[in-house]
Amino acid sequence: MKPWGPPPAPDVLETSWEYIFPDETFAAVSEWHVQVIEKLVEDRLATWRNKFAKTALLYLQDGIFSRLPNNSQNERATWCEWAISGENDLHHPFYYLEYESRELASGIFQSPLVSAVLAAHLAGLSHLRIHDPTKRPTGALVHAIQAVKRAILMWRTGQLVTPPRPLGDYSKSNWGDKIEVREGQQVHVKTASMILKLVSKLKPKQWQKILDSALEFCKATKVVVAHEGSIEVDSGSDFEILDNDDDLKEDL
Repeated sequence: MKPWGPPPAPDVLETSWEYIFPDETFAAVSEWHVQVIEKLVEDRLATWRNKFAKTALLYLQDGIFSRLPNNSQNERATWCEWAISGENDLHHPFYYLEYESRELASGIFQSPLVSAVLAAHLAGLSHLRIHDPTKRPTGALVHAIQAVKRAILMWRTGQLVTPPRPLGDYSKSNWGDKIEVREGQQVHVKTASMILKLVSKLKPKQWQKILDSALEFCKATKVVVAHEGSIEVDSGSDFEILDNDDDLKEDL
């Protein structure tokens, strides 16, 4: 599923319904009940997305700031500026497990922040009967990355600053692709698809390391995740993914 895509299509709802309720066909469900089901799905998706945002804020405070020498406002602000430095969403230090410089960055999307947030998603899969283990959690990884960036921006001054609603919401209108008017011209802002394009370039071994790192956080040994299959995204060839992990040299 794309990170900010629409709710599942009717055929997906039908498949899920018949999997959960094999003795009652979806066709027998009234139109009113279908609308109720669709609303419940939308609410569940909103709850799922908000979980990324809440986990990112929590781990940033308890897992990152708490380890700073003094955890002062200045130290927090300095760390946040470093974490989101870089030209654009294709490159930020907070993506990496190890980051000394752009040339020496390694372990993409294996930083404790990203891993902890992705873990919140993986830990919730073990009880889902209709979870498809043949899919990589592409949309979830994009959400983890975006939720972490949102948390860092909210702490950019070294103090938590939450914009008033709806500007502060973790929502499609704020974090999905959109059109903005700048100086009288319409500009396409690819907030989500830029990261999705980056994630689509990940190699199987990188996915393996990303998921292993997240699983270390959730400690959920029953969570089944696969390393094959993904949603279709045009990966393009206008940039190369940056990861100086020595284990990946033969693949990259």
